[in-house]
Amino acid sequence: VNVGDLGMFDRLTVEMRVKPDFPANDDTQMLYRLFTGNGTSAMYNTVNDSFIISHRMNDSSWITTGDLAGAGSVPTLLESSDGTIYAGTTPNGDVFKSMDGGVTWTNTGNLAGATNVSSLIQVSGGAIIAGTLPNGKIFKTNPGALNWVDLGTVGTQSPNSVNCLMESSRGWLYAGTEGVPGEVYRSRDGGASWEATGPFPGGTLAVNSLLESSDGSIFAGTDYLGSIFRSRDDGDTWQATVYE
Repeated sequence: VNVGDLGMFDRLTVEMRVKPDFPANDDTQMLYRLFTGNGTSAMYNTVNDSFIISHRMNDSSWITTGDLAGAGSVPTLLESSDGTIYAGTTPNGDVFKSMDGGVTWTNTGNLAGATNVSSLIQVSGGAIIAGTLPNGKIFKTNPGALNWVDLGTVGTQSPNSVNCLMESSRGWLYAGTEGVPGEVYRSRDGGASWEATGPFPGGTLAVNSLLESSDGSIFAGTDYLGSIFRSRDDGDTWQATVYE
């Protein structure tokens, strides 16, 4: 499925493939999460056996990179400023990293209590922040560090998932959560403490995406009737956007 021109890239293609040697009863590999960097896109597979598939924009082929031992799927990918690729996985809550373009992967360690590393971002200063489920925990590490620091739980919902993370131009962290209800939380101290931002409508169960626009507004994509909400005051209040 060609999703159109992306300017400097030759093309961007999303594919579904079945690995030829998969047993007949294995599910089709769904390649659904895109990662771009240095002219490379990468997507992942699978249900029962996890690995990364990479594709260069000037090449028509896809290659399987190194295996992520013990992983079941890869919900999120990140390239850090030094070129290291990080992969958040299920079902053990592990984060793998590759320093050779995906040829080999190293497990950076389990994020205690997590079964799913659902979001990864790098913040100013270089730290890597990970959002997880089912307990809504946030973890932090620095490139080259051997462990993850537990920054605590975001929200009190149960179950609680951190679906997305964002750092604003002010250096504040935002976490979009899924639970009852789904909310956006904010940290003004690098993740040491979190506070709920203004409420969404009562039917919102998941905040799936966050974006800061060029004018400083923060947008939140939710599951509430497909609504997108906007905040012009750093999350203190949210207003539904209107589409025509």
